[in-house]
Amino acid sequence: MALPTSGPLSLDDIAGEFGGTVPHSLSEYYGVAAGIPTSGTITIADFYGAAAGAGLAFVASRSLNRVVSFDISDPANISELGSTSNGTYLSNVNRLAYDVDRAILYTGSTYGTNSYVTAWDVSSPATLSFLGIYILPHYPYCYDIKLDTVNQVMYIGTLSGSGYGQVESIDVSNPASMSRLSFVNGNTTPYFLEPTLAIDLDRSLIVVGTSTWGCIVNISNPSNLTFYTTSSFLVQTASPTVGYVDTAQEVAYFNASNSRIYPIDYSTPSSPTALPLYAVGDVRGSFALDPSKDELYTPIYTTSTVRVHDSSNPSSMSLLGTITDTTNLYRPFGSAIDTKGSVFYVVNVTNNNIASVDVSTPSTPTVLDSLVSANFSNPNYVVVG
Repeated sequence: MALPTSGPLSLDDIAGEFGGTVPHSLSEYYGVAAGIPTSGTITIADFYGAAAGAGLAFVASRSLNRVVSFDISDPANISELGSTSNGTYLSNVNRLAYDVDRAILYTGSTYGTNSYVTAWDVSSPATLSFLGIYILPHYPYCYDIKLDTVNQVMYIGTLSGSGYGQVESIDVSNPASMSRLSFVNGNTTPYFLEPTLAIDLDRSLIVVGTSTWGCIVNISNPSNLTFYTTSSFLVQTASPTVGYVDTAQEVAYFNASNSRIYPIDYSTPSSPTALPLYAVGDVRGSFALDPSKDELYTPIYTTSTVRVHDSSNPSSMSLLGTITDTTNLYRPFGSAIDTKGSVFYVVNVTNNNIASVDVSTPSTPTVLDSLVSANFSNPNYVVVG
């Protein structure tokens, strides 16, 4: 819940909203939310209206080679901060990863015969400031990017020179000079094609979902990626666009083009198991997962609907709640969950808007706000933090 916008406000109020360590001091809250100073002078008055949870959203507009920034510190009052276009480094931008602590946004994009991962300084989020670029050495497509912020390693799902799938690790500790550490590919067993990545940093592995076959990559040493098994496993993920893991369940979740969620039990990495498929509806862009609540969130394109699902039993998931809104949720595509604030964000490709949905009561999700952006055209991906 946001702090008051006026009237009495104390350090204890701030600690109640943002946590921290006793004895509290204002300096421990530098940059804790949008609008809070990141250094220098900081006062209690800076915290009026501040709220824990995500403060920023970044949305990719692939057809315009653009990223648009939003202030979502108050999810009931979304505001646009600015946009950045680049015909080369944001060309066909289709993937985003956000390092909140370092205020760096990474974009995956394709231009001509090259694909890029580009690092941008977003400490002033209204305008992205170029930091550096990594050019993928082979086939021009970036299917997925996942970030390990602790070790400052980026994992990329791409294609090898022969057209099979490839997973690369790159060092992003210096974003001005990103470099490859290692790679594995599906040229030989285990075969795989267009890779989408679900990463479990606790177990140091990536579950790779592809158009038909999957595999598991050992990332315990990012400089020497290996496979857990030389055999591919049939996951039937039918060209997934996103993947997530629930580390407590040791289950990876992928979406697919046939309106299903595919859970993969990887508790034994050398012998993963495909669990029963779960029908959710027409998810064309992405879905989101909150493992802390055992909830999965899906934007349904054809019905302009957001659905909340119980994922506590991945072998038998069930619907908890739904909302249909043909104005604010018309043809939802990309999505992201703010787990601290229990707010699900969707971008909608026809009305060119971003909407916030309160999912704190999963049986009755509620639209909080919706903002149309003139800087969108078919927005396709969103990250929050």
